[in-house]
Order: sequence, then C-alpha cells, then structure tokens
Amino acid sequence: MKRALRKYGYYSRSIVTLLTGLRAPLSTIALFLVPSRVVPTTITLRRTGLSFEVREPMDAWVVKETCLDRDYFRDFAEPAPDWRILDIGAGLGDFTVLAASLAPDGVVHAYEPFADSFALLGRNLRRNGITTATIHNEAAAARDGTRALLPGRARAGMQVFGPGEGIEATSLARILDRLPGRRCDFMKIDCEGGEFDLILNGADQLHRVDRIALEYHEALTNHTSDELIACLRSEGFVVRRARNPVHANTGFLFAERP
Repeated sequence: MKRALRKYGYYSRSIVTLLTGLRAPLSTIALFLVPSRVVPTTITLRRTGLSFEVREPMDAWVVKETCLDRDYFRDFAEPAPDWRILDIGAGLGDFTVLAASLAPDGVVHAYEPFADSFALLGRNLRRNGITTATIHNEAAAARDGTRALLPGRARAGMQVFGPGEGIEATSLARILDRLPGRRCDFMKIDCEGGEFDLILNGADQLHRVDRIALEYHEALTNHTSDELIACLRSEGFVVRRARNPVHANTGFLFAERP
C-alpha cells in the first residue's frame, strides 16, 4: 500500500512538473498519450531555455528527471563554474547539457556507447551551443577492452557486459587521465547495470574522484546496492541511498568525500 501511494504520488507530482517546467507542455504530454508515436520532437525548459530533441516519451521523462527534478544533484550543491565532470551513460545528453551549462568554465566528458544515442547527444549539444563538452562513443568499464552485450540488452540501452566482442570499453583509469589534472570533481553514472563493474572492479581509481551520483539497477546483475555502498565507504566516501519511489530494484547513491 505504501509503495502504491509513493508511486502514484510521484506520477502526480511529475505531471505537474512537466506542465509547469516546459514550454508548450501539452505537446509533450501528447507524446505520452500516443505511445506509438515515435518521431523526433523538441522540448524546451521554461526557466533555463535549454532545449532537447527527444525520440519518444521516455526521453522526455529522462529530461524531466535530470533537468527539472535535478535527480543527480539532489544531495549536492550544484557544480562550481570550473568543475571537471564525467557523464557515464550520457544517453541523449540531458545531464551533459545541464552540467556544461552549470559549469561554463569547467569541462565535461561524456561517454555513450550506443550509436543512435551518441548521435542524439551530439545534436543536443549543438542545439544548446555547448562547446566545453567532449563526447566519446565508448562504454565505461573498470578495464579497457571490447565487450559483448548480454542477449536482449542492446535494444534497451543497457550496458551489462558479457565475454566477447562488440562494444569498445574504456577503463576508468584512462577516462580520468583525459581530464585536466587527471581528477574528477563530479562523476554521474547511469549505465544500466555497468555501474557494478565500474565501481567494484575500478575502486583503485576512485581516490581521484570527489563526488559520485549513480543510479543502480539491481535486477540486471547478481550484485546489490549494498555492495556498492560498502565499496564506496571503504574508499573514504560518505554515502546516502535514495530508493526509487516506483521500482524496487533501482535507486540512487550519492557519495562524497568528507
């Protein structure tokens, strides 16, 4: 009963957010009312003027969560103007655009392995005049190499890897080496199951990161968010978990050095 109340409360608040936070909100709502409609459209944020090309209802929902709800900053102050930021699992570019707009004197490096999303990421950067972001058509992993997606994962945009060839993966060490000073002020992670490999097997690189906001997806692997919390705490982070109000197996972890 409590979960049902949280679920419907969240959806009710989200509808209000879409209606008040977007210009021409009714055209966005129409995307959800006609789910078979899969055509590019544009949504624009009322307050900031940031604009995004979206392909389907879920893209619009992602923009709402990232740019209106500010999900990844809910436990942190917004970035300082000169922060070095990583976007792991950049998707359509929602977080990359937001982060670059909040840190105009810093740098953002964004990683997105899927060709369609990577192309959309580039278009949304250009749409918003973002010039401080560098985008990489690569997956992020604990170690360099090629990976094959587990069956059924590619279409869903999930980065749970199995043995074999397919997608180029770049190690967290090399990702951090590409940043100025070889350090990261803020790392956002939403790679649909790949977070377990990145954190648990790449923990030897986490001393170079000051803040992490990640979305965990427990149902996609045998790992749990408790393992991520234990690993991050062992590396000196203070960690808080925020469970998803709708889906029991997902949520956010916010980790920061004291």
